[in-house]
Amino acid sequence: MLNLFGSQEGYKTPVIEELLAALPGRRFVLIGDSGEQDPELYGAIARKHPGQVAAIFIRNVTGEKPGAERFRKAFEGIAAQGWKLFNQPAELDPLVSKLVVLRP
Repeated sequence: MLNLFGSQEGYKTPVIEELLAALPGRRFVLIGDSGEQDPELYGAIARKHPGQVAAIFIRNVTGEKPGAERFRKAFEGIAAQGWKLFNQPAELDPLVSKLVVLRP
């Protein structure tokens, strides 16, 4: 059951980990926003599963700069091209079209 008031980490991380485990030959794009914990959660997941996370896209709802301490910590150890901030959903199309799609 969905818990709207539970922690993001307590809900999102196990669901994503379950998907990654169920589909080990697949790559995923993680899309979230900067409003809560998505950068930190997705960064940790990408470090744990580097071969399965193709990219991380974070909608910048807080107005933080890409070089902000929060993002440096969240994406530590992840290549700069492995994550991007965006402001409007329309910005995703060119970002996603640049990804290399690997088939198992």
